[in-house]
Amino acid sequence: MITQWDNIEGLFPRQPDVANILIRGIASFESFNEDEKFHNLSQRLNFHCLKINEATVNTRALCKLIEKLNGLQESRFRIFAIGGGGIIDYSKHL
Repeated sequence: MITQWDNIEGLFPRQPDVANILIRGIASFESFNEDEKFHNLSQRLNFHCLKINEATVNTRALCKLIEKLNGLQESRFRIFAIGGGGIIDYSKHL
């Protein structure tokens, strides 16, 4: 778990042609809802949040994520993941 959100912004500064994609699960992400530092970081990096409901990767859900990415105007992506194994697997596929 990341405990120093400020380090992320230093490592990944906001860039105009790069979309910051946050892949998240339901349960794991809820613990961050009340975290003020995470909320501020999310706004500064302009995260595009993609919520995953499935625990294992399936083709239909993965295609929906890809469609969402294709709809963004930025030409490059950085993917951040908060969650367990399924979330990490989706992130690797993307």
